[in-house]
Amino acid sequence: MALAGAARGGPEDGTRRRWFTGLRARLAAAFTAVALLASVLASGISYVLLRNAMLQRAQDTVLAEVRQTLARQVPRSSRRTSTRTSGWSSPAPWPRPAGARRRRCR
Repeated sequence: MALAGAARGGPEDGTRRRWFTGLRARLAAAFTAVALLASVLASGISYVLLRNAMLQRAQDTVLAEVRQTLARQVPRSSRRTSTRTSGWSSPAPWPRPAGARRRRCR
């Protein structure tokens, strides 16, 4: 049995030597892990930001083209002047009681 440890490349008493036993090796491994994590995070964040910017630019371009096409094809007389009130003269079609507040939609 004493030869089994020596045949595997370990000490002759059968125990194996650990790789990161010294302080310098552990610090180097920790630094490498932190550097790898930071580079992965930085590239991931830049990818997401670049993707969002490209999508926004593409959406803006398409929206501008659609608006130009609609402006050319729809005559001015058929366009509504205001879509906010839907034909009513006031935002609410009924009067509110005195002192009543408007409810906010959440």
